[in-house]
Order: sequence, then structure tokens, then C-alpha cells
Amino acid sequence: MVAEGALRAMLRDELAAALHISPEELQLEQSFFAQGGDSLSAIHFMSKCRMAGLETDIVDILKAKTLSELITSIVLKHESEAIKIIPNGHLPHSDTASASSHSSYTLVDARLLEVVDDPDRKIESIGPCSSMQNRILISQAVNPAAYQCLFILKAQSRAPGSLTASRITDIWRRVVARHSTLRTTFLESEHRPSTFDQVVWTEVEPNVTILEDESQINQEEMIRFHSTTVPHHLYIYQISPVEVVLRLEISHALVDGQSAGILLQDLNAAYEDRLPTAKPMPYADFVRSEDQDLDGAEDFWGRYLEGAEETYLEGALGNRPKVGLRTFQERVHIPAETSRRFCDRYGVTMVNVCQVAWGMVLRFFALKEDVAFSYVTSGRQTQLPGIHDAVGLFISSLVLRMDFTTNPRILDMLNAAREDVFRSMSYDKVPLLTEKSSKLPTAHKWGNSILSFGKEWQPLSQGKNELDLSVLRRISPTDYDHSLNIEFGEASISVDYDIWTSTTSIPDAEKMLNCFLRGIEFILASPEARVGDFDAISDEDSKRLREENGNGRPAVNRCIHSMLQEVTDRQPDAVALP
Repeated sequence: MVAEGALRAMLRDELAAALHISPEELQLEQSFFAQGGDSLSAIHFMSKCRMAGLETDIVDILKAKTLSELITSIVLKHESEAIKIIPNGHLPHSDTASASSHSSYTLVDARLLEVVDDPDRKIESIGPCSSMQNRILISQAVNPAAYQCLFILKAQSRAPGSLTASRITDIWRRVVARHSTLRTTFLESEHRPSTFDQVVWTEVEPNVTILEDESQINQEEMIRFHSTTVPHHLYIYQISPVEVVLRLEISHALVDGQSAGILLQDLNAAYEDRLPTAKPMPYADFVRSEDQDLDGAEDFWGRYLEGAEETYLEGALGNRPKVGLRTFQERVHIPAETSRRFCDRYGVTMVNVCQVAWGMVLRFFALKEDVAFSYVTSGRQTQLPGIHDAVGLFISSLVLRMDFTTNPRILDMLNAAREDVFRSMSYDKVPLLTEKSSKLPTAHKWGNSILSFGKEWQPLSQGKNELDLSVLRRISPTDYDHSLNIEFGEASISVDYDIWTSTTSIPDAEKMLNCFLRGIEFILASPEARVGDFDAISDEDSKRLREENGNGRPAVNRCIHSMLQEVTDRQPDAVALP
């Protein structure tokens, strides 16, 4: 039996950890927002609660007027004798050490020979991919440059001579051995057409290359991964005895934004010989949790998107293959305290602020009053022990619709966005390519723009031989024409805006990004204003956009067989999808 006092103390500790403050700094009479919380930290806290057997959800966390009220509501939901506090580092998860648990997905020997060059190589598990993994892998078959992530890091040590390329190689080998996701290869499924299976190996030798030329670190071109290898590659350049630069190329099918932070922390821990021995939750557990009521999901999205049309930001360059990735990096200097006060006062999150700002961009540049766009949501709110510390693709992409027809107040749009996001969370994991799910927004792209959100990663240094890791550059292209990765920091909001120059002109992209940044500032300054009060583009641009959009999407005056032949010539080794 757990005493109520101990339970409350545990909740206070977990709240402080989620808010990145000490327990002594926690102000129980302030709200989650006022203490610096947002939807991302709410997911962190909710995950920790569920790991301890306590049930809560994001709506409860974000709507509680004070942290004291939140703690009390959680305690009252559960009788103390039913509470089991699970110590950190001792979280149970299913045993996936044997392929026998996935016998229905066992691959025939002939197919395994395609990816196994060592007959003694052992398989840990075989199973289906998640719906988002399938979407990414299918997209890469068509657009190989999409969803190939790049991280460039600088590592510095305070101990001269302790940071060598060979040591970094050994550290990376230990991190790969710890996470099953990093020991995974993908194969076309023989059991489910147009989907993929994932094979997890008990051991892999990671791909590592030691560079002699520093310029190779920043080369634009990335390698294309094949099914014969795990889809990640680490490059190391030694600058000095205490400093190296790392270039990690990795498929987005293996990691999400939070996974990147986990890997950086594990690199730090392995360097200081404190890498946990316990294996994290295997990704297969998440895949099995994706099953849900498709009838309920179909009903929800059918009602939500009734009458909606996919919103496209049209470029003068038309419909072309996605080549020429261009990333614009900008910052809006907004102190965290300013955003905290705003969110606490109006009961919304900075994610909602950015969503409404992008909706206003679409209103201007797509010339529509009823707009819809995709956004990435975390799948880590799933009730799975250990998911918060696991590496994997724990995300979904959903659709947010905004109707500006009545010239509403900014505050009304913020509240509508908040409520729509909360409601859609129950329908964020729908298996791909089933008869009922094929028309749902979670089963395919919606429009040609997508937003993702995260927090600026702060490196952790502990132990006597500190390793300082900093992120110099990050690229995470999608198959959307417009992708915005937004990170919230203590002093500013940073935006990485990716476009493909083959489909979007640089001048148009610069104007859209400027409109988005100005929109954020306008919302924070004038929440009571009407949407129509925000004027972000010139009359000349407005006239040009009306002329271009009045003509509709450019017609494709080619036969389908010639278009297919063009893709085949461009990517002769790509997977053929029916």
C-alpha cells in the first residue's frame, strides 16, 4: 500500500522533471503553463504517471488551474492500494528476444538470404512496420531524398587524448547494441501487399567511416540505404585530441525527434561509462498497440473533414519530382516567460499559436477561408511502460482544419485549435492500407504542408569525464512541399522551413516564412483582434496569387505510362508498389 503522501511526493518529482526544474522550484499554486509546461512536457509527465500505474491524460494536465489541483485529481482517481510505483530503470516490457513470438510474420529462408551475408547471423524478432514507418518507406521508394535525416554534432571532452575516433566508434557500437530499432532492416512484406516488415538482428556492426577531410562533414548529398544494411551511417572527423565532429545519416523510419535526444544522451552516458544495462522498450510493442476501432476513427474524421478540401500552397513551378532541398532557418525572439504568461492566461499552448499562424499563411497564399494542413503529433502518450525512453518512430500525422469564413477573433481560433487537437488524439493511430482506413488522414498525406514541434535539446553532462555534445546542423526532409520544424527554447522560437526548389520558388518560400513569423508575433500581441486585422502581404503579391490560383493546379498533359517510365528511369532499384 502506498501512502498518499508518498504518492503526492512522487507526482511532484515527476512534474518537476517534466518541466525541467528542481522540485524546490515547483510552484503548486501555479498552473502547468505558468511553470513552463506545454503539450510536449505534458506527454512526458503523462507517460511517467502511466508507467507508475496512474491514469491521467493531456487534457487534465493542461486544463488544471493549479499543479496542486492536478495532483489532487490524480490521487482521487486511484485508490492507494491499487497504486504500484515502479522504480525508474525497472520498467517491464514484452519479451521480443525470440522470433517465435512473431511466427505469423516469419520470412522464408530465400528472402532472408537477400539481406544476410553471414549464415550465422541471428534474428531477434520479425514483425510488421507501424503505419508511419510504412508511409515513410513507401515515400522513400518514390522520393529517395525524403525522410533521410542528417545530424551534425560537435563533441568536446575536458580530458585531453580521451576523445578519439576509435573510442567514438566503440561508444556508437554500444548505443546501437542497446536499441533494437538501430539493429533493424526493412523488407517488403509477403503477407500484406504494399507494406513492409522489419527484421531486428541480435547483433549488427554499425556503419562507421572516419573522414580525412573536414569538408566531407557538410556535403549535401546523403547515401541511399538498401535493405541489406541497417539504415544509418556515422561519419567521424577528428579536429583535435579533445574535439570531434560527427555526421549521422539515419532513416526517419527509425527515429522521431525525441529519439534524437535520447541517442545524444546515450552517447554522453556511454562516454562516461554509465550507459544503462537494461534494454529499452522494443519498438514492436508500439506496433502491436496500434490496433484500434477503425469504425470510430472513420466516423470521427468523416465528420471533422466533411466538406473540406486539401489545401495546397501553389508554386509557379508546378508538379515536379522533389529535388533540390532548401532549408530556411529563422528565429522569433520571444522569451519563454512571455509565452508562459500568454499560455497561462488564455489556456492554450505555443503549438496552438504556431498552428493558427500557419493557418493564416494558408489563408493568404492559398486564397481559401476554410483551410486544412497536416501536423505531427507524438505517439508517446500510449500507455506502454518505458516508451518515453525508447528510440523509435513514435509519431502520427493528423489534420487540423481552420475556418476563417466569419473573420473570427484570434483567441477563438486558438481555442478551436486546442480543442480539435485534443479530440483527434484518440484517433491518431490507424493501421495503413486497410479497407476502412484507406481514406483516413492518418493513412495518407493531406495537402502539401506539415508542421512538427519540439524543444531545443539541452545536453546533459554528468560524471568526472564530461562530454559536451552540441547540435550544429539538422536536416529532416519530408515528402511535403512545405515542412516546418519548430523548436521552443528559453529565449526564442526557431523554425527550420524545408522546401523542394523543384516545386516551390525561393522568393515565394521567403514570403511565406516571413508571414508565418509575423503571424506568431501578431497572435501574441493581439489575441483579441480579428483574423482580418492581420495584413501580411502586399497588394501586388495578393493580385499575383489570385491570378495564379485562379487557374487551378497545373494540368499534367502526359500519359500515365510515360510518367511511370520517368520514375522507373530515375529510380530503377526502387520498390514497385501496386
